[in-house]
Order: sequence, then C-alpha cells, then structure tokens
Amino acid sequence: QYRLSAWIHKSDVGAIGRLCVYANGSIVAQSSITNSDTKKAGDWYRVQLAVIIPAGLAGQTIEFGCYNSASSGSTTVYVDDFRVCPAAAAMVSRVYDARTNQLTFVLDDENLFTRYQYNPDGRLYRIYKEVFDRAGATGAASRLVKEYAYNYARNPSATISVVTSGTPSGVSVSPASSTTVIPGDAANFDITSLDCSYVINAGFEVDGDGISRIGSYTLPDNTRIVLSGSNLSVTNVQGTHSIAISYQSGGFDPAGYIYGGICETDRNGCPTGWYIETLADGCGGRYPQPRQATYGECPTPPGCVFTQDKRNKAPENGTLIKALKNNKGLTAPSPIK
Repeated sequence: QYRLSAWIHKSDVGAIGRLCVYANGSIVAQSSITNSDTKKAGDWYRVQLAVIIPAGLAGQTIEFGCYNSASSGSTTVYVDDFRVCPAAAAMVSRVYDARTNQLTFVLDDENLFTRYQYNPDGRLYRIYKEVFDRAGATGAASRLVKEYAYNYARNPSATISVVTSGTPSGVSVSPASSTTVIPGDAANFDITSLDCSYVINAGFEVDGDGISRIGSYTLPDNTRIVLSGSNLSVTNVQGTHSIAISYQSGGFDPAGYIYGGICETDRNGCPTGWYIETLADGCGGRYPQPRQATYGECPTPPGCVFTQDKRNKAPENGTLIKALKNNKGLTAPSPIK
C-alpha cells in the first residue's frame, strides 16, 4: 500500500489536475481537489491518494505521478511538492539553499512546510509554520511561530585564525596565524614551509567540523574562504572562524637521487673529462652536477685524446658553470692535484 501527496494550485477550477497510479500504462487509481480528504492552505490544495497494489500486478510496471486530464492540453495546472511513500512510513523532506547550504524548508509527514528565514548575517531569525485553512478564516497560509533578536556591540570585530597540522618543521603563516578584522573586511595569509618536500593539501576544515572543502567555500554567515596553493584568502568576514590547513609529503625523489648523466664534450666533440649527472633536489626539481669522469666512462672517439690535462680542467661549458653557481651555491669542482 502506498500514499501519494501533492499540492495543486487553486486556479485548477475544473479539477483537471490529478494524482494517479499507472499499471502497465493504464490508470488504476486517481484523485483531484474534489476528493473529500482534500485540505486547503492559502492558495493551494493538498491532494492525497492511498492505493493498494493488487497482488496480480506483481512483476508489472507501476508508475506514480501527476497529470493534466484536460483533453486539449490548453489549460495549465500547477503542482508542487509531489511525494510518494509506503502507507505505513513517515516521510520528512528538507530543502537547502544551493549557495549557503542553509536549511530553508522542512516538509512534515502531512506535507506541510516549516520555513526558516535568515538575516543578512546568515543567522536564523524567523520560523514560519504552514497551517490548513479554518472555516471562515482569512489571511496567510503560514504563521510566525518563532523570532530571534541579536544585539551587536558598537565596534564589532571578528578573529580569523589559521591552524596547521601534519606539517614539517619550519612552517610559518604571515603576516600572523591570527588576525582581527571588522566584519565585512578581508584577511589574507601566506603559508610557507622550510621543508620543500612537503606540500599543502588542497582541502581545508573550518571551525573543527571535520569537513574537508576543496578550493573555495562560503560559510552560512556568508564569510568566503579561498585556498589557492600557499595563499589563503578570507573575504566578507562576518564572524570568528578557525581554518585548519594540513601538509602532506610531496612524494618527491630524495635529494641527491641520480636520474642519469652524460659525458661533456668540447666544441670538437671530444670528451672533456667531465661527466654531468642530473640529481634530484628533494623538492620536485632537478639540477646538473659535474664530476670527473672515471677512466673508460666516457669513450674517446677516434682523433680525440683523453689526458690528465683535460681532467684537471673545469668543465668547458660556460653556460653550465653559470647555472651551477646560481643553483644551491654549487661551484665547479677543484682540479685534481
């Protein structure tokens, strides 16, 4: 047994809007605003339909829905909050604001709504309850059942704090890990670590709620948070919040890891006696590191001579020397004595 419910607008004067149940494409049960159990709330009628699916329809296609029974299809019928559930079940539906994630409506088991209204600061300040019309009564279909008042200080302020976790040593937040701003203003933070082998996670948590948010998020009070790389931006601050940032290992090859190398040659294509290795810096980057080639490591082509004199010279590639001097303080190796 199933229970159907929907709201049909009062403009359906011809009762052409129907709740219905189909079995294999044919209507087996239906109801309209003329049913005896129909109730009105403001401009809308709540229509219900209880139906028992015959045992003989087991394994067949059963459909629940609404339809316009007007033959011409030229008359519009407005239907809202259609629901279906087992007859013995209690059903509650919730509606959330797509931007703020705030709860805006709750539909109870009678398909009557409770509306939650928020002030510009994102705080709940009014609650309305939908009620059925009473005989001879006039006015709105909903009643104000609760209202809140908030008193603010003359010079309000809010504190934004940044907490780091899972971090290596030497993490710093600038200009400071905590700052106080006037509501509506912004706060910006740069987060750095001396250990470049760690990277910032893309997700952040707010006020210890355990929910990881990626990239950007607008809080219920309309405070906007954006994490981009190592920069954290908090705009339109409307309340005090704590933002948790975490680090994780970057998974880089360790410093000094050798990817390979090549033999350096002079302008004539002859080995200079230096072997240029490519090493990992431990932070996801690479840099060249020359060392003196061992005998036989760099084959000597015909017409070239591998001599001790060449091995005692610094690498001939001037560009390489410049790069080495500018990369982590490296200099060309000293000659062999």
